[in-house]
Amino acid sequence: MKRIVIMGMLVAGFVLMAGWMYFHTSGVTVQNQPLEDSITLKTAVLREGGFVVIETNDVGFSEEKLASTEYMRAGSYRNVAVPYDQTTLSTNGSRTFYPLRALLYKDTDGNRMYNSKDRLATGMFGYPTVATFRLDNLQ
Repeated sequence: MKRIVIMGMLVAGFVLMAGWMYFHTSGVTVQNQPLEDSITLKTAVLREGGFVVIETNDVGFSEEKLASTEYMRAGSYRNVAVPYDQTTLSTNGSRTFYPLRALLYKDTDGNRMYNSKDRLATGMFGYPTVATFRLDNLQ
């Protein structure tokens, strides 16, 4: 009988932890896509209000911020278009793709505008919430 009670407590604890993790994690997903006027986020889940910021992800080059969403309230989003200036990527016409990443930022200063005071949102284990992808230049 004692084993059954212990097993029941372990299962209940696991279910509670899984539920907590589901409702308390942030995330963003982006698929590889053609070079167009905007980048489409497949999904974005924000625990707190903030932004999705797109930046370069080229090894050996500085991380340049290309674009960010408008302020997004806490919640789940699908198919979010993030406009950006293509000329920032078009410096080399022979390039076939551009490695990028999408990161979640918290609106740290509460002004609902992305700026240098805003900090990276972290996931369940304290790591930044990031998704890597590429834009294909298939012209």
